[in-house]
Amino acid sequence: MTSERPVSSALRIASLAISLCVGVVLGVLIGALFGQPGIGLAIGAALGLAVGLSLSAAFLVGSF
Repeated sequence: MTSERPVSSALRIASLAISLCVGVVLGVLIGALFGQPGIGLAIGAALGLAVGLSLSAAFLVGSF
């Protein structure tokens, strides 16, 4: 049981950054597909941030 705590802590810390990076990359790729990489970047960053915040909230609620 003690070995699960460091992994959970690392995931909690990294989930926001990882989600934001994945969202930006996917947004740029999708935006480039439609010829608007700047708009794709903004949408991808927003989606990545939203997913990262929800994952962080889920980890926070799960810790109680």
